Amino acid sequence: MLKNKRGITLIALIITIIVLLILAGVTVPMLIDNNGVVNKSITAKKSTQYADEEEKIQEAYIISATQKNKDEQFARFEKEIENKFASDARVQINEDGTYTVIMLNGNEHTVGEQINDAPTVKETILSNYDVKVYGYNLDLTGRVSFNIYFQIPEEKFKDGESIRIENPSREENSVLDIDVKKENFKIKTIEGNSYYALRYDLIAKEMADEIKIRAYDGESYDSEEYSTSIKNIGEEIIDKKSCTLELKNYIKALLNYGGYTQEFLNYNTSNLANSGTGIKIEITDSDIEEFRQELEQYEPNLVYNELENTESSINDSVERLRIFKSVLYENYPVFKISFMTNKKDETYRLFFDGKEMKMTETVLGDGIRKTSNMDNMIEIPLEDFYKAFELKIVNSSGEEVLTGTIYFVETYKSIINMADQSKLRKQTFCSGLMLQKAYMELIK
Repeated sequence: MLKNKRGITLIALIITIIVLLILAGVTVPMLIDNNGVVNKSITAKKSTQYADEEEKIQEAYIISATQKNKDEQFARFEKEIENKFASDARVQINEDGTYTVIMLNGNEHTVGEQINDAPTVKETILSNYDVKVYGYNLDLTGRVSFNIYFQIPEEKFKDGESIRIENPSREENSVLDIDVKKENFKIKTIEGNSYYALRYDLIAKEMADEIKIRAYDGESYDSEEYSTSIKNIGEEIIDKKSCTLELKNYIKALLNYGGYTQEFLNYNTSNLANSGTGIKIEITDSDIEEFRQELEQYEPNLVYNELENTESSINDSVERLRIFKSVLYENYPVFKISFMTNKKDETYRLFFDGKEMKMTETVLGDGIRKTSNMDNMIEIPLEDFYKAFELKIVNSSGEEVLTGTIYFVETYKSIINMADQSKLRKQTFCSGLMLQKAYMELIK
């Protein structure tokens, strides 16, 4: 009976082991190598996680883009990222204006459009004490300004040393001396190196003026002189291959605003800001008419007088209300507001767009008092050119004696609508409106 019992032979066992090894050789790599099931599963999970992060970050960026300026945009973007990821992410702003979100898991996401505001490098020694101009760029906030970047050795931050910025074309306030103290500069990091930055403000007609920069070593201004202009900076940026179409259009609009202003004010007309090749934008009669029609909808419901010597009375409390909106002559759009009253024992407060303004009162005689914000002018961002602002005057009892809405763009509307205004003046105001539109395209 024992002879009839069967078992596994050694040969069969060996064959079984060989088959299992072959199967293992096929199956295990399928599971664990770079293209294996396990790695594919991990990769798919990471891809899904990255896509989910990207979607949330893009959503945060879209929300932040509704803010008025770049500082507020970045602050809102940081807040949105914090709300979505808590402490699992941190945000950095890059030199090209984009934002990078660095995740705790190692993922990095970059959002936003490059604004091409990296400085043009023109490293120049200002003095034998090794103060250098590293470079410069345009201020891209709608101001008529440019930024200057300095390399300043640590030992230079002491009393007696300064940097002089001069516009020889100005009859008044032509010289600006800045003490070499850290609190007078902003720190700008470029490609891992830190530089000390200053912003220099001009007005529209000065865009072609050569601005001179030099260092004072505590004894004399005998250093090398470095000069540039908004016109030169703008043309250099336009010539860069990296210059986007939006930035190019903005710079052209800026230089045209300067050039038309020079012509209108008969200022330095031999060197117009828009005289460079391909810069000049011809503003035709049809362009002026198009702007005129566009501005028709901006009608204030607040009655006020542009001229201070008017005799008309607004109401029993406010004798005369004057609102001056700066055009052409300021670095940045501003409101200047003043009103007069003959109420000797009454005080008034002015609110602009919901915020109380600091006002200065002057006694003019005959019981008339003038209240104005000339020392606290209201800056208007370019993006708010067409915004309806609420203006309100209240008395000491909190009663509203005057309220209504005004637009900054009203002055442009009135000038373009006036039949007795010259074509050049209308072209100049239209160039300001073109600048505003180009700026909106740049920041959107």
